[in-house]
Amino acid sequence: MLNISLGDFSAENDLNLSEYFVEDTPAYRASEDINDDRYILLGRTGSGKSAILSHINSKFRDNSNYICAFIRPEKSYLEAIIQTDEFFELKTIKGLEKILFKLIWQYVIMIEVLREKYGHNGPARKLKLLIGNDLKAYKFLNKVNQLSRENQTLADVIINLLKEIKIQIKDISVSAGKDARSSSYEVTHGLIKETESFHKNGFWDVVGGAKLYLLFDDLDLGWNPEDENQQLLLGSLFMVMKDYVYRERVKPLIALRTNILEGLDLPQREKFDNNILRISWTKPKLETMLLLRFIRYSTTRKIEGMSDIFDLSSQENINSPVDYMIKRTLYRPRDLLAFCMHAIEETSKIGCGKITIKNVVDAESQYSLNRTQALADEWKYLYPDLDSLVKLLIKIAKNTGNLEDISPKKLKEILIEAKERILTTPEPNHFYENIKWLGSYFPDDNSPGEIVNRLFKLGIIGYKQLSDSRYIFSYELDKLPDIDESTYFTFHPMFEKLSTSELAFGDRNPWE
Repeated sequence: MLNISLGDFSAENDLNLSEYFVEDTPAYRASEDINDDRYILLGRTGSGKSAILSHINSKFRDNSNYICAFIRPEKSYLEAIIQTDEFFELKTIKGLEKILFKLIWQYVIMIEVLREKYGHNGPARKLKLLIGNDLKAYKFLNKVNQLSRENQTLADVIINLLKEIKIQIKDISVSAGKDARSSSYEVTHGLIKETESFHKNGFWDVVGGAKLYLLFDDLDLGWNPEDENQQLLLGSLFMVMKDYVYRERVKPLIALRTNILEGLDLPQREKFDNNILRISWTKPKLETMLLLRFIRYSTTRKIEGMSDIFDLSSQENINSPVDYMIKRTLYRPRDLLAFCMHAIEETSKIGCGKITIKNVVDAESQYSLNRTQALADEWKYLYPDLDSLVKLLIKIAKNTGNLEDISPKKLKEILIEAKERILTTPEPNHFYENIKWLGSYFPDDNSPGEIVNRLFKLGIIGYKQLSDSRYIFSYELDKLPDIDESTYFTFHPMFEKLSTSELAFGDRNPWE
């Protein structure tokens, strides 16, 4: 097992993605379907959003019946844009925000589509006269100074646009980019008019009968929900997409992490509900994904089924190694791949030819620690140091009972104890310092309803009714149902082996 790899966990970075990509999932079928109006591809970190976009791009970009404009910014592009002098100046002009942000995204989309169709040099001019749609495209690209600009990042494109626009409204004087002799109002007005005119009257003619995929990924790079400018810039893209999603032969797709949507201040958010496409995985599909990875990357043996990789002969545990691992994931490919790699490492240490249930159990503590940290990284802007809170809750729960079959009353006691430990521990305490936000989720009567809903949404706890045979988690149900006396809770099995040794306190509550 020592030489077995599972490839890059970020599938979109793997050149071999098409060899093991699982197309037969509801999320992928809907993503590829031009006629499906859901364009916000929503999923948690590691759920496969980027892989879906990359696969669509790989599958269709060389087909002359399609145009795939794949828009992927570089790290911290949001910060790079909003820190420019031009952005600050234009942002201060009253009433300009909606026009400016809409113009930015329309501009970016058209530039990327035209580049995909014609290349960076635009429509070819050698040995022939440009006419019709080619001429319209050339004039637009030339007007906005985007011909022969290779290796431009998304931030470069937008910043160059901002530099072209410095508007004069009434007494506000703005220069006109590189041509300062022209009237600033006329230059700006001309650019806006040229962009809007081409979008309405020329852009769609250039696209013609081709089916168009507009693919947006990594828009959350450098994301800070507390920054108003970032909120306006990113939020405006969703408003612009309304102009595209209902057009024939056009499919926009914005890959968005669940935590980003949670922190994004969208006006009239309910209007976007019908446009959300949630990624979900089933146990059979996760098994298929894992097997295809092994088949692709195995270099030392021929693999045809799970029995070629895992020891399925042991009867000591009702779960097979794969069942055991999947149960301890948030039903995301990255979780399963990470657990499996830890199990491979344990197998290699003792020289086994197949992964046994013992190898998997031995790998669980490290997997649990790493996944808890990954959970904290995923939600760091909304819930800082979430891993510390999870460790505290697990420690208290283990001290006072079990991690499952927890009654509502018992869960309330665990949460209140956690709150009291955080808020009453003498300063300074590095472990509790950044999780004092927990106290803000408790009203005066200490009702834990809001924080329980949050913990469920994050995948930290699951629930079942008395009549249910198993616990249900947020990857199966978006919202926690009403709680009654027949409700029981459990902490996710991912945290069963999570080490809490850094938390040293006795069984008794500190306020007793």
